[in-house]
Amino acid sequence: MLIAAVHIAAAEDFRGCAAAEHFFPGVFSAVFGGRVGVPLKPDPSAADELFEVLDVKANEVIYIGDSGVDMQTAKNAAFTALGVLWGFRTKDELINGGAKFIAENPLDCVVLGTAKRLESSDSFNNYVFKRGRKYR
Repeated sequence: MLIAAVHIAAAEDFRGCAAAEHFFPGVFSAVFGGRVGVPLKPDPSAADELFEVLDVKANEVIYIGDSGVDMQTAKNAAFTALGVLWGFRTKDELINGGAKFIAENPLDCVVLGTAKRLESSDSFNNYVFKRGRKYR
């Protein structure tokens, strides 16, 4: 089963949480924004809490982000880091931040998510997008 969640970095970013719920109703199992007393990214505390609430193990998570800070958050939480190129940062920043995979378009995320669920059957290693190149 694929579980989608949102982790927004900005402190007390209720607008981002509301936007996720408004534009994608029913898509996300959880939406977390920054909260007073919870460290911001790249500290993994909020991300760890989010996935604990969802009862998901770190090795089951693909953490998608568009910045080096997002990649560091994933690394610090022991999640698989997927950098997306339609955000605000360059491919080099994402890779240097710890991205294990790079997505050039949203379909890449879907393919990787599907392959990750089938990881034990070699699909993950045979059909993934790694640092901008597709491996088969």
